[in-house]
Amino acid sequence: MQESIQPGSEWREGEMKNEPRAAWVIRTIIANLNAEPSKCPTRDKLAREARMSASHFTRTFKAVTRKSPTEYLIILKKEQVRQLLADPTMAIKEVAERCGFQNQNHFSAWFRRHFKLSPSAYRARIGRK
Repeated sequence: MQESIQPGSEWREGEMKNEPRAAWVIRTIIANLNAEPSKCPTRDKLAREARMSASHFTRTFKAVTRKSPTEYLIILKKEQVRQLLADPTMAIKEVAERCGFQNQNHFSAWFRRHFKLSPSAYRARIGRK
């Protein structure tokens, strides 16, 4: 995550077509998440960064993105994993490390849960296309 969002920083009333400050903060957080998808903060950490309660953050995030923070983070993580696995020279262990997983076993279990096959089977499948 980049730096913490300070109240009023870079945001001006009426900027962004009268977008409420809360929505602006969410969009800023999303931009930070997109820039660094391997850093997978918790909802509570994101809420603290936005200076909102966890429940208000979740409601606002969902109003802006139509997804919960957790759903959004999973989508980002899945896209990052797909991109890295497309490189046949990168070891699966390295993919796991770059994506912020504690170890390859944790990564493989997460991958199977989300993609319904192992990382190596996924890589073999995309290599045939």
